[in-house]
Parts: sequence; structure tokens; C-alpha cells
Amino acid sequence: MTMNKYQDQGSGQDRNNAFDDSGDDAARSGSIGQALKSVYQQTVEEELPEDFQKLLDQLK
Repeated sequence: MTMNKYQDQGSGQDRNNAFDDSGDDAARSGSIGQALKSVYQQTVEEELPEDFQKLLDQLK
């Protein structure tokens, strides 16, 4: 039977701490954060599509 970290394993451990992978979570969070920053920066640096710019110019 396969257990996940939320199932009681009968060992007396707190079921939320049954598998201590907090180090992996921190590394994963750091990688995800870096990836999000990178995508955000690329988006900020993209040029506006010409037709969208024309629409914005009409609002002026």
C-alpha cells in the first residue's frame, strides 16, 4: 500500500511531518521563483504589438 505524507502511518509521527522534504521544497520554491522572475522580465521587455499600440494612440 502506498502512503502519502498526509496519511497516518501508525508510527506516532505527526502526519504532516511523515516525510520531511522541506529542503526539497525550499530548492523547488527558489527555482520556481527564478523562473517566474525570468518570464516576467521577458514579458516586460517585449514590444507592444503594432495594432495594440495603434489602439492606445487613439485614446490620447
